[in-house]
Amino acid sequence: MIIQNINVSKLTDEFNRGGIKILHVLYVYNDDDTQADFIFAGGTDMDLVQQIINAHDPTPIPPKPTDKERIEQLENMILMMMEVM
Repeated sequence: MIIQNINVSKLTDEFNRGGIKILHVLYVYNDDDTQADFIFAGGTDMDLVQQIINAHDPTPIPPKPTDKERIEQLENMILMMMEVM
């Protein structure tokens, strides 16, 4: 099944959380959108697959904060807590 305008890794995670077994994914990247050809295991509930696709948001997942950013956030929280005391 070719699916267009998606975040492939995010949609793959959504399928996995939904219990959908993916046998193979062929990634196709171009300038305007990302698409992939998903091959599912036999007997897959295609209605559930379509529900997951319809609910999919292709917005990229924001990157995790770096160690430096996390330390700065913790320092700021500690300073704020000290001011309250």
